[in-house]
Amino acid sequence: MMLAGGWGVAATDAALNNILLRKVPQYVPGLDGHEVLRVGAAGLQAAYSGQVLQGVRQAYLDGLRAGWALGVAAFGMAVACALVPKWPGRLVRPTVHSDNSST
Repeated sequence: MMLAGGWGVAATDAALNNILLRKVPQYVPGLDGHEVLRVGAAGLQAAYSGQVLQGVRQAYLDGLRAGWALGVAAFGMAVACALVPKWPGRLVRPTVHSDNSST
């Protein structure tokens, strides 16, 4: 379970970072996405202001949406894999052993 959780966090973080690297130059021309990643989400308000801050926040929102979508898709696949029975494993009815021994 911890392995699956770690994979989910890593995948959604990678999606967020990749979207951020792609969207920051679109919203704020001249600003490098790597610089925004170095600052981190907690330092955005201190590092940027005005229209630049608004553009960086919009890029973060796009990245969060992508990470959220990937996380939901991965969760859906995990639920589907858990609920779909293995063929023919769970579809075979258990045999009933009768104990007809008389003592």
